[in-house]
Amino acid sequence: MPTNFSQTNFSRCTRRWTKMEKTTNTYSLRQLSRILKDESSLQRKHFGPSTDAYRVYDRFFRSFDFTVDVYADYAMVVFYSPCASDFSVEDVVSCVGTSLHIPLSHVIVRSRIKQGSEDDEAFRSDGMPSGDSNDGESTLKIQARENGIIFNVDLLKKLDTGLFIENHRSRLLVKELSKGRNILNLFCYTGGYTLFAYAGGAAACTSIDTSSTALEACKENMKANGFESEDFKFVKMDAMEFAQNYAGDPFDLVIIDCPSFSNRHGGRDRTFQVQRDHVALVNACARILSKDGIILFRTSYGAFELDKAKLKSFRIMTYTSEMIPRGFTRNSIVSKTYVLKRKVVRPAERANRKRDFEYAKASSEHFEERRRSAPFRRDVSPNVKKKSGTMRRNSASGKADCKRDGSRGAKRFSPRAETTSDRRK
Repeated sequence: MPTNFSQTNFSRCTRRWTKMEKTTNTYSLRQLSRILKDESSLQRKHFGPSTDAYRVYDRFFRSFDFTVDVYADYAMVVFYSPCASDFSVEDVVSCVGTSLHIPLSHVIVRSRIKQGSEDDEAFRSDGMPSGDSNDGESTLKIQARENGIIFNVDLLKKLDTGLFIENHRSRLLVKELSKGRNILNLFCYTGGYTLFAYAGGAAACTSIDTSSTALEACKENMKANGFESEDFKFVKMDAMEFAQNYAGDPFDLVIIDCPSFSNRHGGRDRTFQVQRDHVALVNACARILSKDGIILFRTSYGAFELDKAKLKSFRIMTYTSEMIPRGFTRNSIVSKTYVLKRKVVRPAERANRKRDFEYAKASSEHFEERRRSAPFRRDVSPNVKKKSGTMRRNSASGKADCKRDGSRGAKRFSPRAETTSDRRK
Protein backbone atom coordinates (compact mmCIF):
# COMPACT_ATOMS: atom_id res chain seq x y z
CA MET A 1 0.00 0.00 0.00
CA PRO A 2 1.22 3.55 -0.59
CA THR A 3 3.01 5.02 2.40
CA ASN A 4 4.04 8.40 1.04
CA PHE A 5 1.15 10.26 2.67
CA SER A 6 2.69 12.64 5.20
CA GLN A 7 0.87 14.23 8.10
CA THR A 8 -0.79 17.61 7.73
CA ASN A 9 1.70 20.48 7.91
CA PHE A 10 0.92 24.11 8.40
CA SER A 11 2.94 27.25 7.97
CA ARG A 12 5.03 28.63 10.81
CA CYS A 13 2.79 31.66 10.88
CA THR A 14 -0.26 29.51 11.58
CA ARG A 15 1.49 27.64 14.37
CA ARG A 16 2.61 30.90 15.96
CA TRP A 17 -0.84 32.47 15.95
CA THR A 18 -2.47 29.22 17.09
CA LYS A 19 -0.07 29.11 20.04
CA MET A 20 -0.84 32.76 20.75
CA GLU A 21 -4.54 31.91 20.92
CA LYS A 22 -4.00 30.09 24.22
CA THR A 23 -2.65 33.20 25.95
CA THR A 24 -4.72 36.04 24.51
CA ASN A 25 -8.15 36.67 23.05
CA THR A 26 -7.14 39.70 21.00
CA TYR A 27 -6.87 39.09 17.28
CA SER A 28 -6.95 41.41 14.35
CA LEU A 29 -7.89 41.09 10.74
CA ARG A 30 -4.24 41.78 9.97
CA GLN A 31 -3.28 38.47 11.58
CA LEU A 32 -6.04 36.66 9.68
CA SER A 33 -4.89 38.25 6.44
CA ARG A 34 -1.32 37.11 7.02
CA ILE A 35 -2.43 33.52 7.59
CA LEU A 36 -4.59 33.53 4.46
CA LYS A 37 -1.73 34.85 2.35
CA ASP A 38 0.79 32.35 3.71
CA GLU A 39 -1.51 29.34 3.43
CA SER A 40 -2.63 30.29 -0.07
CA SER A 41 0.97 30.61 -1.22
CA LEU A 42 1.95 27.28 0.35
CA GLN A 43 -1.05 25.50 -1.13
CA ARG A 44 -0.25 26.73 -4.63
CA LYS A 45 3.34 25.55 -4.26
CA HIS A 46 2.25 22.21 -2.82
CA PHE A 47 -0.41 21.32 -5.41
CA GLY A 48 0.98 23.14 -8.42
CA PRO A 49 -1.04 24.50 -11.33
CA SER A 50 -2.99 21.24 -11.78
CA THR A 51 -5.07 21.87 -8.63
CA ASP A 52 -7.09 24.99 -7.84
CA ALA A 53 -9.47 23.59 -5.18
CA TYR A 54 -8.07 23.52 -1.63
CA ARG A 55 -8.55 24.88 1.88
CA VAL A 56 -6.61 27.91 3.15
CA TYR A 57 -8.19 28.47 6.56
CA ASP A 58 -9.65 25.82 8.87
CA ARG A 59 -11.07 27.42 12.05
CA PHE A 60 -7.65 28.12 13.55
CA PHE A 61 -8.97 30.85 15.91
CA ARG A 62 -12.05 30.65 18.09
CA SER A 63 -12.80 34.29 17.26
CA PHE A 64 -12.78 33.41 13.53
CA ASP A 65 -14.84 30.23 13.58
CA PHE A 66 -15.15 29.61 9.86
CA THR A 67 -13.44 27.86 6.97
CA VAL A 68 -12.18 29.31 3.69
CA ASP A 69 -12.05 27.08 0.62
CA VAL A 70 -10.78 28.14 -2.79
CA TYR A 71 -12.48 26.91 -5.96
CA ALA A 72 -10.67 28.29 -9.01
CA ASP A 73 -11.14 32.09 -8.80
CA TYR A 74 -13.87 31.85 -6.14
CA ALA A 75 -13.67 31.57 -2.36
CA MET A 76 -16.30 30.04 -0.09
CA VAL A 77 -16.48 31.13 3.55
CA VAL A 78 -18.54 28.80 5.76
CA PHE A 79 -19.35 30.09 9.25
CA TYR A 80 -19.84 27.74 12.21
CA SER A 81 -20.63 30.45 14.76
CA PRO A 82 -21.18 34.24 14.67
CA CYS A 83 -18.23 36.58 14.36
CA ALA A 84 -16.64 38.15 17.41
CA SER A 85 -18.13 41.42 18.57
CA ASP A 86 -15.20 43.38 17.11
CA PHE A 87 -15.77 42.13 13.55
CA SER A 88 -18.63 41.77 11.11
CA VAL A 89 -19.26 39.43 8.20
CA GLU A 90 -18.44 42.23 5.77
CA ASP A 91 -15.06 42.71 7.45
CA VAL A 92 -14.25 39.03 7.04
CA VAL A 93 -15.38 38.99 3.40
CA SER A 94 -13.26 42.04 2.64
CA CYS A 95 -10.24 40.49 4.36
CA VAL A 96 -10.62 37.20 2.47
CA GLY A 97 -11.03 38.89 -0.90
CA THR A 98 -8.09 41.23 -0.39
CA SER A 99 -5.75 38.54 0.97
CA LEU A 100 -6.51 36.01 -1.76
CA HIS A 101 -6.71 38.60 -4.56
CA ILE A 102 -10.29 37.58 -5.33
CA PRO A 103 -13.07 40.06 -6.21
CA LEU A 104 -15.57 40.56 -3.39
CA SER A 105 -18.33 39.41 -5.73
CA HIS A 106 -16.55 36.03 -5.92
CA VAL A 107 -16.53 35.49 -2.15
CA ILE A 108 -19.47 33.23 -1.28
CA VAL A 109 -20.70 33.22 2.34
CA ARG A 110 -22.56 30.21 3.73
CA SER A 111 -23.54 29.11 7.22
CA ARG A 112 -23.54 25.80 9.08
CA ILE A 113 -25.11 27.34 12.18
CA LYS A 114 -28.26 25.55 13.28
CA GLN A 115 -31.24 27.34 11.81
CA GLY A 116 -33.56 29.03 14.29
CA SER A 117 -30.95 29.15 17.06
CA GLU A 118 -29.81 32.31 18.82
CA ASP A 119 -26.47 32.13 17.03
CA ASP A 120 -28.27 31.92 13.70
CA GLU A 121 -30.33 35.02 14.46
CA ALA A 122 -27.24 36.90 15.65
CA PHE A 123 -25.36 35.82 12.53
CA ARG A 124 -28.09 37.00 10.17
CA SER A 125 -28.43 40.30 12.00
CA ASP A 126 -24.69 40.83 11.55
CA GLY A 127 -25.03 42.05 7.98
CA MET A 128 -25.14 38.93 5.85
CA PRO A 129 -24.30 39.68 2.23
CA SER A 130 -27.12 39.27 -0.25
CA GLY A 131 -27.42 35.85 -1.86
CA ASP A 132 -26.03 33.75 1.00
CA SER A 133 -29.34 32.18 2.00
CA ASN A 134 -30.32 29.93 -0.86
CA ASP A 135 -33.82 28.67 -1.61
CA GLY A 136 -32.46 25.73 -3.61
CA GLU A 137 -33.06 27.41 -6.98
CA SER A 138 -30.04 29.75 -7.15
CA THR A 139 -27.00 28.21 -8.77
CA LEU A 140 -23.44 29.22 -9.46
CA LYS A 141 -21.79 26.53 -11.56
CA ILE A 142 -18.06 26.69 -12.16
CA GLN A 143 -15.28 24.22 -12.92
CA ALA A 144 -12.49 23.36 -10.49
CA ARG A 145 -9.48 21.13 -11.00
CA GLU A 146 -7.83 18.54 -8.81
CA ASN A 147 -4.65 16.91 -10.10
CA GLY A 148 -5.66 17.90 -13.61
CA ILE A 149 -9.14 16.36 -13.37
CA ILE A 150 -12.08 18.73 -13.91
CA PHE A 151 -15.03 18.83 -11.52
CA ASN A 152 -18.29 20.69 -12.10
CA VAL A 153 -19.16 22.37 -8.80
CA ASP A 154 -22.11 24.50 -7.68
CA LEU A 155 -21.30 27.03 -4.97
CA LEU A 156 -24.87 28.14 -4.23
CA LYS A 157 -27.32 25.27 -4.62
CA LYS A 158 -26.13 23.29 -1.58
CA LEU A 159 -23.48 23.45 1.10
CA ASP A 160 -21.96 20.40 -0.58
CA THR A 161 -20.50 21.79 -3.77
CA GLY A 162 -20.10 18.43 -5.49
CA LEU A 163 -16.38 18.19 -4.74
CA PHE A 164 -15.30 17.05 -1.27
CA ILE A 165 -11.81 18.53 -1.10
CA GLU A 166 -11.17 16.67 2.18
CA ASN A 167 -11.15 13.42 0.14
CA HIS A 168 -8.18 14.54 -1.96
CA ARG A 169 -5.73 11.92 -0.68
CA SER A 170 -8.21 9.07 -0.72
CA ARG A 171 -8.87 9.81 -4.39
CA LEU A 172 -5.12 9.70 -5.03
CA LEU A 173 -5.02 6.33 -3.27
CA VAL A 174 -7.75 5.03 -5.58
CA LYS A 175 -5.79 6.28 -8.58
CA GLU A 176 -2.71 4.33 -7.48
CA LEU A 177 -4.72 1.15 -6.90
CA SER A 178 -6.80 1.27 -10.09
CA LYS A 179 -4.46 0.14 -12.85
CA GLY A 180 -6.00 -2.84 -14.64
CA ARG A 181 -8.60 -3.48 -11.93
CA ASN A 182 -12.34 -3.99 -12.07
CA ILE A 183 -13.75 -1.41 -9.63
CA LEU A 184 -17.05 -1.02 -7.81
CA ASN A 185 -17.84 2.48 -6.51
CA LEU A 186 -20.73 2.43 -4.04
CA PHE A 187 -22.40 5.70 -2.99
CA CYS A 188 -20.59 7.30 -5.93
CA TYR A 189 -22.24 10.78 -5.57
CA THR A 190 -20.71 12.99 -8.31
CA GLY A 191 -18.10 10.38 -9.25
CA GLY A 192 -14.87 11.66 -7.72
CA TYR A 193 -13.47 8.15 -7.26
CA THR A 194 -14.76 7.10 -10.67
CA LEU A 195 -12.85 9.93 -12.36
CA PHE A 196 -9.59 9.08 -10.58
CA ALA A 197 -10.11 5.38 -11.31
CA TYR A 198 -10.33 6.21 -15.03
CA ALA A 199 -7.22 8.39 -14.77
CA GLY A 200 -5.41 5.56 -12.96
CA GLY A 201 -6.03 3.09 -15.78
CA ALA A 202 -8.91 1.03 -14.39
CA ALA A 203 -10.13 -1.72 -16.70
CA ALA A 204 -13.78 -1.20 -15.71
CA CYS A 205 -15.81 0.64 -13.10
CA THR A 206 -19.41 0.34 -11.93
CA SER A 207 -20.77 3.39 -10.08
CA ILE A 208 -23.81 2.89 -7.83
CA ASP A 209 -26.07 5.53 -6.30
CA THR A 210 -29.76 5.92 -5.47
CA SER A 211 -29.87 9.52 -6.75
CA SER A 212 -30.49 10.18 -10.43
CA THR A 213 -29.12 13.71 -9.97
CA ALA A 214 -25.84 12.39 -8.59
CA LEU A 215 -25.44 9.88 -11.42
CA GLU A 216 -26.15 12.59 -13.98
CA ALA A 217 -23.52 14.83 -12.37
CA CYS A 218 -21.07 11.93 -12.50
CA LYS A 219 -21.69 11.50 -16.23
CA GLU A 220 -21.23 15.25 -16.80
CA ASN A 221 -17.88 15.15 -14.99
CA MET A 222 -16.81 12.26 -17.21
CA LYS A 223 -17.74 14.24 -20.32
CA ALA A 224 -15.97 17.38 -19.04
CA ASN A 225 -12.73 15.40 -18.85
CA GLY A 226 -13.24 13.58 -22.14
CA PHE A 227 -13.48 10.21 -20.40
CA GLU A 228 -15.46 7.71 -22.46
CA SER A 229 -15.61 3.97 -22.00
CA GLU A 230 -18.28 1.31 -22.38
CA ASP A 231 -16.82 -0.49 -19.38
CA PHE A 232 -17.69 2.42 -17.09
CA LYS A 233 -21.30 1.91 -16.05
CA PHE A 234 -23.69 3.95 -13.90
CA VAL A 235 -26.47 2.14 -12.05
CA LYS A 236 -29.29 3.66 -10.02
CA MET A 237 -29.69 1.12 -7.24
CA ASP A 238 -29.37 0.67 -3.52
CA ALA A 239 -25.79 -0.21 -2.54
CA MET A 240 -26.76 -3.02 -0.17
CA GLU A 241 -29.19 -4.50 -2.65
CA PHE A 242 -26.61 -4.41 -5.45
CA ALA A 243 -23.93 -6.09 -3.32
CA GLN A 244 -26.31 -8.84 -2.20
CA ASN A 245 -27.76 -9.63 -5.64
CA TYR A 246 -24.82 -9.05 -8.00
CA ALA A 247 -23.92 -12.15 -10.02
CA GLY A 248 -21.29 -10.88 -12.48
CA ASP A 249 -17.51 -10.91 -12.55
CA PRO A 250 -15.84 -10.28 -9.17
CA PHE A 251 -14.41 -6.85 -8.39
CA ASP A 252 -10.76 -6.21 -7.59
CA LEU A 253 -11.41 -2.96 -5.70
CA VAL A 254 -14.60 -1.99 -3.89
CA ILE A 255 -14.96 1.64 -2.73
CA ILE A 256 -17.44 2.24 0.08
CA ASP A 257 -17.62 5.96 0.88
CA CYS A 258 -20.91 5.79 2.71
CA PRO A 259 -22.87 8.52 4.52
CA SER A 260 -23.76 8.22 8.17
CA PHE A 261 -27.44 7.82 7.29
CA SER A 262 -29.46 7.49 4.11
CA ASN A 263 -32.86 6.33 2.92
CA ARG A 264 -32.97 3.19 0.84
CA HIS A 265 -35.35 2.23 -1.93
CA GLY A 266 -38.52 0.45 -0.89
CA GLY A 267 -40.14 2.84 1.58
CA ARG A 268 -39.33 4.91 4.61
CA ASP A 269 -38.82 1.85 6.78
CA ARG A 270 -35.73 0.89 4.80
CA THR A 271 -32.82 3.03 5.96
CA PHE A 272 -29.06 2.68 6.02
CA GLN A 273 -27.11 3.53 9.17
CA VAL A 274 -23.38 3.11 8.84
CA GLN A 275 -22.73 2.01 12.44
CA ARG A 276 -25.54 -0.52 12.36
CA ASP A 277 -25.20 -1.84 8.81
CA HIS A 278 -21.51 -1.59 7.93
CA VAL A 279 -20.74 -5.24 8.83
CA ALA A 280 -23.55 -6.53 6.62
CA LEU A 281 -22.43 -4.27 3.77
CA VAL A 282 -18.78 -5.31 4.00
CA ASN A 283 -19.70 -9.01 4.13
CA ALA A 284 -21.98 -8.55 1.12
CA CYS A 285 -19.11 -6.90 -0.77
CA ALA A 286 -16.78 -9.73 0.27
CA ARG A 287 -19.04 -12.12 -1.63
CA ILE A 288 -18.36 -10.28 -4.91
CA LEU A 289 -14.70 -9.52 -4.18
CA SER A 290 -11.89 -11.27 -6.02
CA LYS A 291 -9.42 -13.47 -4.21
CA ASP A 292 -6.82 -10.70 -3.82
CA GLY A 293 -9.35 -7.88 -3.82
CA ILE A 294 -9.30 -4.74 -1.68
CA ILE A 295 -12.10 -2.86 0.07
CA LEU A 296 -11.61 0.87 0.71
CA PHE A 297 -14.07 1.82 3.44
CA ARG A 298 -14.61 5.47 4.34
CA THR A 299 -17.31 7.29 6.28
CA SER A 300 -17.82 10.85 7.51
CA TYR A 301 -19.54 9.71 10.71
CA GLY A 302 -17.25 10.98 13.47
CA ALA A 303 -18.38 8.50 16.16
CA PHE A 304 -18.00 5.50 13.86
CA GLU A 305 -16.20 2.42 15.19
CA LEU A 306 -15.37 -0.45 12.88
CA ASP A 307 -16.54 -3.76 14.36
CA LYS A 308 -13.32 -5.70 13.88
CA ALA A 309 -14.57 -8.62 15.98
CA LYS A 310 -17.19 -9.40 13.32
CA LEU A 311 -14.76 -8.90 10.43
CA LYS A 312 -12.10 -11.42 11.42
CA SER A 313 -11.85 -12.74 7.88
CA PHE A 314 -10.21 -9.45 6.82
CA ARG A 315 -6.83 -7.91 7.45
CA ILE A 316 -7.75 -4.35 8.46
CA MET A 317 -5.45 -1.34 8.09
CA THR A 318 -6.41 2.11 9.39
CA TYR A 319 -5.55 5.03 7.10
CA THR A 320 -7.45 7.81 8.85
CA SER A 321 -4.52 10.08 9.71
CA GLU A 322 -2.76 9.44 6.39
CA MET A 323 -5.83 10.63 4.47
CA ILE A 324 -5.90 14.13 6.04
CA PRO A 325 -5.03 16.52 3.20
CA ARG A 326 -2.90 19.59 3.58
CA GLY A 327 -4.77 22.59 4.95
CA PHE A 328 -7.04 20.58 7.23
CA THR A 329 -6.57 20.24 10.95
CA ARG A 330 -6.86 16.87 12.64
CA ASN A 331 -9.91 18.05 14.60
CA SER A 332 -11.84 19.19 11.53
CA ILE A 333 -11.59 15.81 9.80
CA VAL A 334 -14.09 13.45 11.38
CA SER A 335 -14.09 10.83 8.63
CA LYS A 336 -12.59 7.39 9.15
CA THR A 337 -10.71 5.45 6.47
CA TYR A 338 -9.92 1.72 6.45
CA VAL A 339 -8.38 -0.64 3.93
CA LEU A 340 -9.58 -4.25 4.17
CA LYS A 341 -7.95 -7.23 2.48
CA ARG A 342 -9.21 -10.76 2.63
CA LYS A 343 -7.13 -13.16 4.73
CA VAL A 344 -6.02 -15.87 2.32
CA VAL A 345 -4.72 -19.15 3.77
CA ARG A 346 -2.16 -20.61 1.38
CA PRO A 347 -1.94 -24.42 0.94
CA ALA A 348 1.43 -24.48 2.69
CA GLU A 349 0.04 -22.48 5.60
CA ARG A 350 -2.96 -24.79 5.78
CA ALA A 351 -0.63 -27.83 5.87
CA ASN A 352 1.48 -26.21 8.58
CA ARG A 353 -1.62 -25.49 10.63
CA LYS A 354 -2.76 -29.12 10.26
CA ARG A 355 0.69 -30.39 11.24
CA ASP A 356 0.81 -28.09 14.27
CA PHE A 357 -2.65 -29.25 15.31
CA GLU A 358 -1.68 -32.92 15.04
CA TYR A 359 1.53 -32.28 16.96
CA ALA A 360 -0.35 -30.45 19.71
CA LYS A 361 -2.90 -33.26 19.89
CA ALA A 362 -0.19 -35.93 20.10
CA SER A 363 1.67 -33.95 22.74
CA SER A 364 -1.49 -33.58 24.77
CA GLU A 365 -2.15 -37.34 24.63
CA HIS A 366 1.46 -38.05 25.53
CA PHE A 367 1.45 -35.83 28.62
CA GLU A 368 -1.93 -37.19 29.67
CA GLU A 369 -0.53 -40.72 29.50
CA ARG A 370 2.51 -39.67 31.52
CA ARG A 371 0.29 -38.11 34.13
CA ARG A 372 -1.70 -41.30 34.51
CA SER A 373 1.37 -43.54 34.70
CA ALA A 374 3.35 -41.26 37.00
CA PRO A 375 5.21 -43.29 39.70
CA PHE A 376 4.23 -40.92 42.47
CA ARG A 377 0.68 -41.43 43.69
CA ARG A 378 -1.18 -40.66 46.83
CA ASP A 379 -1.46 -43.48 49.38
CA VAL A 380 -5.01 -44.79 49.03
CA SER A 381 -4.70 -47.62 51.60
CA PRO A 382 -7.74 -47.62 53.94
CA ASN A 383 -5.51 -48.26 56.98
CA VAL A 384 -3.23 -45.32 56.26
CA LYS A 385 -4.26 -41.72 56.80
CA LYS A 386 -4.27 -39.77 53.55
CA LYS A 387 -1.80 -36.93 53.28
CA SER A 388 -2.96 -34.84 50.37
CA GLY A 389 -0.28 -32.88 48.58
CA THR A 390 2.68 -34.46 50.45
CA MET A 391 5.73 -36.29 49.09
CA ARG A 392 6.93 -39.71 50.14
CA ARG A 393 10.23 -39.41 51.87
CA ASN A 394 13.16 -41.76 52.26
CA SER A 395 12.89 -43.26 55.73
CA ALA A 396 16.66 -43.25 56.15
CA SER A 397 17.61 -39.76 54.96
CA GLY A 398 14.30 -37.98 55.48
CA LYS A 399 14.71 -36.27 52.09
CA ALA A 400 12.61 -36.53 48.99
CA ASP A 401 13.91 -39.25 46.75
CA CYS A 402 14.02 -37.85 43.24
CA LYS A 403 16.18 -37.90 40.17
CA ARG A 404 16.68 -35.46 37.33
CA ASP A 405 15.23 -36.05 33.93
CA GLY A 406 18.11 -35.49 31.54
CA SER A 407 15.94 -34.58 28.56
CA ARG A 408 14.28 -31.48 29.99
CA GLY A 409 16.16 -30.85 33.19
CA ALA A 410 13.00 -31.25 35.26
CA LYS A 411 12.77 -33.16 38.52
CA ARG A 412 10.44 -36.07 38.80
CA PHE A 413 9.86 -38.28 41.83
CA SER A 414 10.94 -41.94 41.73
CA PRO A 415 9.48 -44.87 43.65
CA ARG A 416 10.55 -45.14 47.24
CA ALA A 417 14.00 -46.66 47.47
CA GLU A 418 14.59 -49.84 49.43
CA THR A 419 15.87 -48.98 52.90
CA THR A 420 18.01 -50.93 55.42
CA SER A 421 15.02 -51.69 57.59
CA ASP A 422 13.26 -53.27 54.61
CA ARG A 423 16.23 -55.52 53.88
CA ARG A 424 16.25 -56.81 57.46
CA LYS A 425 12.63 -57.85 57.13
